[in-house]
Amino acid sequence: MLVDGVARTESTALLMLLAERHPEAGFEPARDAPERALYLQTLVYLANSLMPPFRAWFYPDEGLPQDVSRARIEAVWDRMDAQLADGRAFILGDRISAADFLLTMLTRWSRNMPKPATAWPRLGAYVARMKQRPGLIETHAREGLTEWISG
Repeated sequence: MLVDGVARTESTALLMLLAERHPEAGFEPARDAPERALYLQTLVYLANSLMPPFRAWFYPDEGLPQDVSRARIEAVWDRMDAQLADGRAFILGDRISAADFLLTMLTRWSRNMPKPATAWPRLGAYVARMKQRPGLIETHAREGLTEWISG
């Protein structure tokens, strides 16, 4: 993605930057908001705890056995499903944040796994709600990923 004319990478950092630069969208808690710590923790947790085992899952010849990768990925789904156990609409509570977009992207990565993220009851319902968001529908259409978003 181009940011200020410079190509930038790292999806989590890009989400954080976009949320910060567009406060009118409300995708990040205010600096002094009580949920700010959980927001930052969730973004870093997802980036550190899901992305590496996903890489190992998709590239098993790089050394980590797939059963280990799968177990690590499913442990994150366990944690996210538990976080939604209180009936919250979004991962931080009642308001959507950049963490929800990251989590939704990562749940898509699991779609062809033996047990995708949507197999967890609360996480599956959460993903179904996220998939209804017009912005995600539009983004997936632009990227040619409509089989997942409409399924």
